[in-house]
Amino acid sequence: MLRYARNQQQQQQQTGAEVPDALAVKYPGLGQRWGWFWVFPAPKLSIDPRSHIERRHHLYVVRLQRVIKLACAAAQIHKQVSVYTLRHSFATHLLQAGTHIRTVQKLLGHSDVSTTIIHTHVLKVASGGTASPLDSLAGLAV
Repeated sequence: MLRYARNQQQQQQQTGAEVPDALAVKYPGLGQRWGWFWVFPAPKLSIDPRSHIERRHHLYVVRLQRVIKLACAAAQIHKQVSVYTLRHSFATHLLQAGTHIRTVQKLLGHSDVSTTIIHTHVLKVASGGTASPLDSLAGLAV
């Protein structure tokens, strides 16, 4: 989806993503690079209120929340689910898979590791199923 939207934009010779003023001056063309495109692009182009340039913006947060709510209803999930629930689940799964806490901190954009440690409370409950890294070597012949 992301690459498709970016390719469509390039084919239509659109201006790219908005970049903060200082960065736009320092790095001309930065808004047209892959790293500046959106995870959740808006379906339509709109006029940028500051520059008056027609471009694609981020998806409005309410639309994403609505889609999550509809998906939960369709899956018959009766607990409250939000975008934060997905973020927390992502961090928890990374930690369960053995990803270093500092890596998860960086991915989540936390400035302090103590904020990231909040996600480890679930791991303490599920720690009974923890396997040793040596267990994965059991099938290897020495």
